[in-house]
Amino acid sequence: MPPRHLRPKDEGVDGSDTGSDAKGKRKAISSACIPCRKRKSKCDGGVPSCSTCMAVYRTDCFYDADSDHRRKGALKRDIKTLQQQNNALDVIVASLRKLPKEESIALLDDLRNDIDYDVLASSLRGNVRLPQSYAPQTLEADLAQQMAEATPTSTTFENMPYASIQKPNDPPTLQTQLLSPQATLGESPVTWFRSPKDPEFIDHLLNLYFTWIHPFHTFFPREHFLHDMGRGRTDFCSPLLVNAVMSFACHYSDRALALTDPHDSNTAGDAFFAEAKRLVDNAEKSCLTTIQALAIMSLRECSAGRDSRGYRFAGRAVRMALELGLHLSVMGTNLRSPEAEVRKITFWGIFNLETLYSVSFGRLSQLPRTAADIQKPSPQERGEHSTWKPYEDTNVILTSGSEQAAQPTLFIETYSKLSEIASDMTTSFYAPQERFTSRRLAATYAQYQDWYRELPDTFLLENTSLPHVLVLHMYYYACVLHLFRPYIKLDLRSSNLFPRETCTLCANEISALMNALRAMYGLRRISLGVTSLLLSASTIHLLNLPSEQATAHLAQGFQDFQAMAVNHQFAGRCVDIIRSLAIKWQITLPDGAGAPNMALRSPDQKLGTATSPSSAFFAATIPRGDSGDGGTQSRSSTNSSANHHESPLAPPQQLTLPLDPAQSQEFWTPFPAQGMPTPNYEHRSMMFGGPDDKGPQWMMGMEQGRHHSAPGGLDQNMSGMGQWSWQ
Repeated sequence: MPPRHLRPKDEGVDGSDTGSDAKGKRKAISSACIPCRKRKSKCDGGVPSCSTCMAVYRTDCFYDADSDHRRKGALKRDIKTLQQQNNALDVIVASLRKLPKEESIALLDDLRNDIDYDVLASSLRGNVRLPQSYAPQTLEADLAQQMAEATPTSTTFENMPYASIQKPNDPPTLQTQLLSPQATLGESPVTWFRSPKDPEFIDHLLNLYFTWIHPFHTFFPREHFLHDMGRGRTDFCSPLLVNAVMSFACHYSDRALALTDPHDSNTAGDAFFAEAKRLVDNAEKSCLTTIQALAIMSLRECSAGRDSRGYRFAGRAVRMALELGLHLSVMGTNLRSPEAEVRKITFWGIFNLETLYSVSFGRLSQLPRTAADIQKPSPQERGEHSTWKPYEDTNVILTSGSEQAAQPTLFIETYSKLSEIASDMTTSFYAPQERFTSRRLAATYAQYQDWYRELPDTFLLENTSLPHVLVLHMYYYACVLHLFRPYIKLDLRSSNLFPRETCTLCANEISALMNALRAMYGLRRISLGVTSLLLSASTIHLLNLPSEQATAHLAQGFQDFQAMAVNHQFAGRCVDIIRSLAIKWQITLPDGAGAPNMALRSPDQKLGTATSPSSAFFAATIPRGDSGDGGTQSRSSTNSSANHHESPLAPPQQLTLPLDPAQSQEFWTPFPAQGMPTPNYEHRSMMFGGPDDKGPQWMMGMEQGRHHSAPGGLDQNMSGMGQWSWQ
């Protein structure tokens, strides 16, 4: 039988057989869902939910691809994370190796405080190396050069009230009452002077000194001085010290007796000063009263515009203080309690004076903070119950609110703490041991803020209107201004620092405090340090022209310098310095600021004469270096025109070259090259107000709110007086 033909197998049209075969095979899946992993059950990898979870266990189904480290994507992520962590650790380890010892210890403390590695590494990466601090063409160099040069010929003030003589029938004043009735000044005036003096006039000068000079420049305790002066004792008083006090107090007097030549206002106190100089030149031994007298003579010479001589007197006081070991601790010694107290007050008075000179004149301090190993005067050591009230040589009826608690020892302690920070700042500028970085800049600024935050309540502006406390606040803002002014050109936003905005704010605050001093006490008997503090603020106002606020502040500053020049001829030099800088930078001064009648008399000039001063400020001759490497240039200065003259904010047209020895300046300064200012801000800190923000204004009779007690942010915390009511 022939073979039967087999019919081919019927192929399912819909492929049902193939589908059934496929169902019998499990597909390979790369990873199971998390519930199936935990149950160790079969998973088909269905998305969004596998069939096992849906049909069998009826549970939620979810996947976690990152948990499976066998997958390529997870491995890449792990590698990237490890690389980032290693990079952060590399930055930290490298910083620990390269940073100075003090900063390395601070970094190690941060590590032990469990700060995130990435955050710490990011902070270290943003630590900007600031430019060298001794470039020739800088804002500081220009200012210092003007300070060192002789004052241009100028006219004098005429018709000043120098002949106001007190009536002999006036009631006894504070110092006469403090002296014992057994030995008043009227009974033994020849003890301290070569020729007899009018005891009432001496009492008048003592009142002026202890009211307007002594509270801020405290070189000796008032009680000990007056006690010995009244009894003819020389433990804490001497003819040299008495004559030095009288010579400077004469600058604050309007009486004709204060003038050696009644027709020459520049001779105020000359007779007393000549006697003091004779005594100090003949002194064979060093003693406390000689140190105190030298400090007062230094103030007097600087007030008269003879900066170089004043600086030399201060140097003699510093060296004599070190010779006597005033900087060393008196604990464990056999010194009597009064003498130990006087040593503390004298040393910190000298230290504060030297630091003020260092900040104001741009000098390396001769008495750095690290040399001090003596405690500050403690408020518990002396009675803090004394009061202060203004003294004028007129029959002024004082209100009850004019007499305020003085707390002199607490003021010395607070002032000295600020001077310590300022001393470290000037040392880092003028004698740096390592490169100054934005990290150190921020750390120093934080120290200033901490000092302000820890101010005693009695010295907050809402609680007092003492003139020396207002000057202390001005000094604080001037220190912060000097900290940032060398870097006013740099863009340090990556380090959360805003040099130009901070300098502008500080300058505005100084001008506002100046308005308060003028309104409450006038400027006839203002502290000498105010002249240099206002000069620092005026340089920033000059750079911010033609801003409306800067114009107003600068114009008012010129008027204030004119008023202060009656007492401190150095204020006249400040006007000439600002004018010279304006000419050099081609900045137009506001109307009236450059008028000829604003010119002030020179230190050696008589009324109606015009001469140039013979002395210039003593300057260190230190070689300058390159400022080749610096920080990032601020955007606010990049729009300056190429044809602008040299000025402190514009970017340099070419790299700064070493200064030609033929053009070297007598006054050395360590600050980096700066360029021309641009009047408008392209970027402002978020901590500031808008461009129209005028800052705090001091208006007569305007009542403000509460004072911000701690300077955290620049808008409200750094400014401690924007809402203070001083009326």
